[in-house]
Amino acid sequence: ETTDRLLVFGSNGRFYTLSASNLPGGRGMGEPLRLMVDLPNEVQIVDILIHKPGRRLLVASSAGDGFVVPEDEVLAQTARRIATAVRGGGDVYRAGGDEFIVVCDHGSGSDQDRERGLLALAERIIKHLRAPFDCVDHRVRIGATIGIASGRPHPEVARSLEDTILVADRAMYAAKERARGTIHHADVVIHAS
Repeated sequence: ETTDRLLVFGSNGRFYTLSASNLPGGRGMGEPLRLMVDLPNEVQIVDILIHKPGRRLLVASSAGDGFVVPEDEVLAQTARRIATAVRGGGDVYRAGGDEFIVVCDHGSGSDQDRERGLLALAERIIKHLRAPFDCVDHRVRIGATIGIASGRPHPEVARSLEDTILVADRAMYAAKERARGTIHHADVVIHAS
């Protein structure tokens, strides 16, 4: 079904989520799954599963070590960590798969102050997501790549919320192409002096 959520399990022991509706239809030049789920280049895909709420997964290594983890817990940790990092400075929405949107108002102040505030928030989110967490008596790690766009990138320009989200999404994919776990701000322009 196109409404299914998929779990992609990587050889690094991390789970990545993806909405089936984001997969390209048919054959051709679709976006690589590796970019869609922020999978590092050195990591291999071990398995892809359709998410079933309430199901438990047995995760085991070739060395014979393993544990059982509830699927729902793997997915819920990301949202909780982002909400903690935002701390009332914005609203967190799940966009599908493993993508989240944070909508915040960095209000008045200079453009540089607003940009610094957005970058500080993105860095705080990455820091919260990088910290290992316990999941059924085991340490699990996740990461993030973040794209940023301003609703008002310049005093004379305003974007709709939908356009801002699209620009941020493109910025996120630009960051993923450079390196995992990074931040790319679509609206920062460096002026040479």
